[in-house]
Amino acid sequence: MIKANDTDQQDSTGSEGIGAVLVCGAGITGIQSALDLAGSGFKVYLLDSSPAIGGRMAQLDKTFPTGDCAMCILSPKLVECARNKNIEIITLSQIESINGTPGHYQVRIRTEPRFVDAEKCNACGDCVEACPVQLPNEFDRKMGLRKAIFRPYPQAIPNVYGISKAGGRAPCKASCPAGVNAQGYVALVAAGKFKEAYDLIMERCPLPSVCGRVCQHPCQSDCNRSEIDQPVSVRDIKRFVGDYVHANRDSLPASSAQPAESTGKKVAVIGGGPAGLTTAYDLAMLGHAVTIYDAMPALGGMLRYGIPRYRLPADVLDREIQAILDLGIQARTGTRVPDPKALLASQTRTAQAHPDLPDRQAGLDGAGQFDAVFVAIGAWVGRSLGIPGEDAAGVFNGLKFLGEVNTGGRPRLGANVVVIGGGDVAMDAARCARRLDGVQNVRLACLESRDEMPAHEWEAEEALQEGVQFHPSLGPTKIIVEGGRVTGVEFRACTRVFDLTTGQAGDQKRFNPQYDDSRTTILPADAVIVTIGQGVDGASMTELATPNGRLGAEAGTLATSVEGVFAGGDAVSGPASLVDAMAAAHTAAESIDAYLRGSVRKAAPKAQAGKESHAPNPNPSAPREPAQPMPQAEPAARVRDFREIDQGYTQEQAVAEAQRCLACGLCSECMQCVKACSACAIDHLMGPTTRTLAVGSVVLTPGFEEFQASLRGEFGHGRYSNVLSSVQFERLLSAAGPTGGQVLRPSDGKHPHKIAFIQCVGSRDPARGSGYCSSICCMSATKEAMVAIEHAPGLDVSIFCMDIRAFGKEFDSYVNRAANEQNVKYIRAMPSRIVEMPGSRNPRVRYFDDQGAEHQDEFDMVVLSVGLRPSQHAKEMARALGVELNDFGFCQTDRFNPTACSQPGVYVAGAFQEPKDIPESVAQASAAAACAMELLADARGTMVQQHEYPWERDVSDEAARVGVFICHCGHNIASVVDVEHVAQAAATMPGVCHAEASIYTCSDTNQQHIKDMIREHRLNRLVVASCSPRTHEILFQETLRESGLNQYLFAMTNIRDQCSWVHRDDPQAATGKAVELMRMAVGRARRLRALETGRLPVVQSALVIGGGLAGMTAALAVAGQGFNVHLVEKHSCLGGNLRQIHTTLEGRNVPEFLARLEAAVEANPRITVHLNSVPVRFSGHVGNFKTHIATGGVESLLEHGVVILATGGAERETSLHLLGQDPRVTTQRKLEADLATGLIPASGDSPTVVMIQCVESRNDTNPYCSRVCCAEAVKNALAIKRLKPRARVIVLARDVRTYGFRETYFQQAREAGVLFVRYPQGQDPEVSTSDGRLEVRVRDAAAGADLLLQADLVALSVGIAPAEDNPKISGMIRSALTADGFFLEAHPKLRPVDLANEGEFICGLAHSPRFMDETIWQARAAAGRAATVLSKSYLEIPGQVACVDPSMCVACATCVKVCPYGAPMINELHKAEIQGAKCMGCGSCAAACPARTITLRHQERSQMTAMLDELLVTEGGPS
Repeated sequence: MIKANDTDQQDSTGSEGIGAVLVCGAGITGIQSALDLAGSGFKVYLLDSSPAIGGRMAQLDKTFPTGDCAMCILSPKLVECARNKNIEIITLSQIESINGTPGHYQVRIRTEPRFVDAEKCNACGDCVEACPVQLPNEFDRKMGLRKAIFRPYPQAIPNVYGISKAGGRAPCKASCPAGVNAQGYVALVAAGKFKEAYDLIMERCPLPSVCGRVCQHPCQSDCNRSEIDQPVSVRDIKRFVGDYVHANRDSLPASSAQPAESTGKKVAVIGGGPAGLTTAYDLAMLGHAVTIYDAMPALGGMLRYGIPRYRLPADVLDREIQAILDLGIQARTGTRVPDPKALLASQTRTAQAHPDLPDRQAGLDGAGQFDAVFVAIGAWVGRSLGIPGEDAAGVFNGLKFLGEVNTGGRPRLGANVVVIGGGDVAMDAARCARRLDGVQNVRLACLESRDEMPAHEWEAEEALQEGVQFHPSLGPTKIIVEGGRVTGVEFRACTRVFDLTTGQAGDQKRFNPQYDDSRTTILPADAVIVTIGQGVDGASMTELATPNGRLGAEAGTLATSVEGVFAGGDAVSGPASLVDAMAAAHTAAESIDAYLRGSVRKAAPKAQAGKESHAPNPNPSAPREPAQPMPQAEPAARVRDFREIDQGYTQEQAVAEAQRCLACGLCSECMQCVKACSACAIDHLMGPTTRTLAVGSVVLTPGFEEFQASLRGEFGHGRYSNVLSSVQFERLLSAAGPTGGQVLRPSDGKHPHKIAFIQCVGSRDPARGSGYCSSICCMSATKEAMVAIEHAPGLDVSIFCMDIRAFGKEFDSYVNRAANEQNVKYIRAMPSRIVEMPGSRNPRVRYFDDQGAEHQDEFDMVVLSVGLRPSQHAKEMARALGVELNDFGFCQTDRFNPTACSQPGVYVAGAFQEPKDIPESVAQASAAAACAMELLADARGTMVQQHEYPWERDVSDEAARVGVFICHCGHNIASVVDVEHVAQAAATMPGVCHAEASIYTCSDTNQQHIKDMIREHRLNRLVVASCSPRTHEILFQETLRESGLNQYLFAMTNIRDQCSWVHRDDPQAATGKAVELMRMAVGRARRLRALETGRLPVVQSALVIGGGLAGMTAALAVAGQGFNVHLVEKHSCLGGNLRQIHTTLEGRNVPEFLARLEAAVEANPRITVHLNSVPVRFSGHVGNFKTHIATGGVESLLEHGVVILATGGAERETSLHLLGQDPRVTTQRKLEADLATGLIPASGDSPTVVMIQCVESRNDTNPYCSRVCCAEAVKNALAIKRLKPRARVIVLARDVRTYGFRETYFQQAREAGVLFVRYPQGQDPEVSTSDGRLEVRVRDAAAGADLLLQADLVALSVGIAPAEDNPKISGMIRSALTADGFFLEAHPKLRPVDLANEGEFICGLAHSPRFMDETIWQARAAAGRAATVLSKSYLEIPGQVACVDPSMCVACATCVKVCPYGAPMINELHKAEIQGAKCMGCGSCAAACPARTITLRHQERSQMTAMLDELLVTEGGPS
């Protein structure tokens, strides 16, 4: 049931809007957006449909180009989100609807149940150990297994387990009338938990060994496994469990299920068959006193008297009945109860009040003693044929015959026996007759055809094996009697048994046999056994009986018309199965219990079996694995006696059969997790909830899903085990993956020696709806190849590709390293087919090379680089929000406003906007956050709460008590370094009070554990040995602060980079080095002291340098948030490179856009524009910068809290290819200007235009890709074809890099007749003139020949150069440049618009070449990041700063010269002084000071000396 909660915040904020934002999607994009928003004064709801945040990045192994462990740089972000009081993480949720207007939205969300209470769960993992269900691990893309209760990965946030359940019930469970949890006990058996399986069965089936032998097993009939091979033998597994526990009862623990405390109520059960026994068991377990009455000499009903001993041995039945009686149940056999009312205590009271009424209780033992009665007298009356001769000697009623045989009787039947009937009772009778002395032939005749016979097929087959002869489609007309004895049976042909009728309930069969009297048959018989059905003898119970002879009871409760009397089983329903009887028993027990407890209304019925939806097959591609055969006695031997036929499974067989289960319900609901959970956190009855959030804006960051590689059937993914998707291969590479980071073939676990990557699987594929480029695949494959070679040196790697789209910052150099240093081969071809080779199971790849020659190469493994697709969840969310999607299902956006959706106030970022990689997604996340900040600027700070730390403990007088924590880092560290040995060594070091190793020290679980250890051991220093302090140090310092310790009482040593990575081939040396590093870190930690931090006010304004597209966009975004902006432009007007662009690739008018942008800047009162101005001096620190700018020779001072560099770039100057020498040679930029006027600078209707790509790009001098050139060429080529359709346009390129949706225009150009010719690297085209003709000579890589092109016009795609002022500005602000001359960001993945110095940001061409839309979102990203500073009144100054002893300073200014951040200055006292806010703690000044007057706090001389002492001095003296 869906529960609706109240709205979280009522919209009482007034017209300024609601100061909260909903971020939908919690991958790295959503996380970054949430952190920016929360850091800028907004409440954030971070919503995701998965059980944990982290998204796709959590699945990656390494990132390029830095080689950082993806989880190592992501984990601190996860923990930061979890700790931020202004971010509420909402998982397993999706949007249902949105109402309101921008700034005032009401968003209704639905949260699916986790089945674990997040408030109670302590992530101990005991539930996982207890869970028996193994499921394919989706996180590892089904290459490994996980439990049904799970955490997606160890560092997952929220750090809470959850349970996977299917949308419907497992068919085996849903189809069982008795509600026995078949999947549950099968899963337990598969895990070897036989006693637990027995306890689970006993909850709904108190006769497990009996049921395991004679149940008709509807569970198996519906088993999804039958879609693959054969159903799981559920019944046989149940039999094994019952028999195993009985055989080992003395060595097994007692069952945890015990009868409840006595209620003092008494219940009589009339009938000791399965319904009566089960009801008695249930009621006894509920605490009621039960007595069973049965007219037969022994309990068991039809189980004892109707089922042959070769199917159900008497000792098996006896022991399970005795187990039920052992609960304190009394049995009164041989006692017939004609009137159930006589047993009721209420009847005694009635008799006492009315002595004149007939005495119903006379002579009945126990009369008048019971509070309730359950009648389950069964169906014991055998139906007759109603034909002549039926009363002759030798004609047997089937039920009486079976009863006689089962009680030891051996009737003399003669040589020939005819059994009439086609059901299971007929089969039992025929097979019993076959075992009797003197019987030679047993013939079974029935109305139905062989296919229609109602008996179970398995029993019919066994009857045939034992020699029973079938005579189907015969109707008896008379039994032939001679001399008072049967001699035969006459039959006529039955042509049809049922009429098919159609009604509201669908097609139904009505019994209406039709005969052909002209066709008769006589079967010889010495005895005839009639088994055509059963009836109920309820005539004596007149008050309960119905006209059809059965007992009447209310459906759902089984209450009869007599108060206190209930009835069920075959007596009510007519003949049914064992589990149907048990189902009725459970219903009766529940109803009787409710009645006895005085419920106001009768008990509600449980969900009826068969009414629940069935879960589908979760793994249709599971390998075929036939069922374990049940060992049986040979037919020839078994017909000699009544010994049991089925021998039962061995333990190994039972486990093997149970392991065939597909776990269709996912969680089996065996409740082992509930029993294991000491926190009582698990609730299997949890349901979905709804909630309404009041927010001002919504940011969409739902990410993507990968293309399903199996849709490219020619590649064999899903069929060939050594063909993997790129995501699967990524998990293989991961230290936390299924192979622990080892590259192993799934088929045999061996190391591959030769791997192929196939690109564009699900990308650039219009036939499959993916006519776009996924943008990331080329670099992802290159990275995976590099990492694989790192894992397995010497690995032979080939990458099949159409183009190498390495368009990003320093991407080309990374590809070149792969090709030149690691010998990765890039093969220009799209393979047509993969075939798995028999025996080796190697994939053989068929492809055609550039010259059209066919190749068939064999590899050990093939990786399919799958494309990005919008997820179904993202599409549903978009529909709920009213957000338009493009033709590919991604969010529809405008190139001029790339973060805005069609729904106002809703913004988008990341791959859902357009396929993109991590840095672009992170930047766009900050941009979307900035848009929301602008919308809600007036509501900033209205809904946030401040983080409060506990009072800091003074440890200055305490002896050092060091806690040491060493990280396994999955296998990143532990696969090389013996971390347990390091922990043991650390425990012996002076001052160490606690040392341990943990799997992921950075995870939220271990952060809490560290806090617990600090309290438990009263630690006052902390040492962590893990990976890079650059990404993790602040995380552990925050943990110290939250534990009441100064954050600088912390030391960290990097045993990943310095030990496991560099000594991968020498674990012993790596471990020894790790111990030495640990000793040094502990030695330093003992001498650490608390440092004080400071606070400085923030100047809440920004400086933007550069007035082009990036600068104007950034200025508007900052001003839109309510902050003042100084926009400095060196030229006399704004616009920059935008003035040289006329249209976008999509045909949008750029000059009109520029005019609107300029007008917006000029009209904004918060923006001060400084034209013809340049910065000349720069000083200060984050929050308080001072910049002198020169305007026309006049200097002025600007004070600001942040600076955004938008210095732009320029078209690189060149004289190549006769540019400047021949007017027919032009640049793409000039060509665009001509085309904008409607002119083509080439005469005639069909001119030949040759475009040459990569001019002054991707060469030795300028090795980077300028990113925009290919799309610019396509844009101009299409414009030429529109103006002159007969024009011949030829584009000469090494690669065509029209990534993302730009790929569609590349397709349009090809369809329009534009020719693309690929030339090889190092063989650039040559332009010359001959007899006045312009000629271009080029090597056609595809044809393997030189082409000579006669051109009327040559257009050069000239690369982008960084701004010429970059070196000057870089020196001024002390921020580094790349080798290519662009500004170097703080981190290429997670801080793409931040510079190394706090408070400095970059965007646009200052960062690297990029398109307009990318520039726009990057500029907004810089504004969003700037807001995290400007939104604060004060900033905290770190304690780890340099300080000067003025008494020793000689003002030599060495520190001023060497500091890369401009922190030192010479003050008015002529002494050096360190500006704390600018100091980054690098220590350069301290190292360079000739007077040794500068000390770097937290890296003091005594601490460094202690480290050296630990390294160089051993126990035996100096080393």
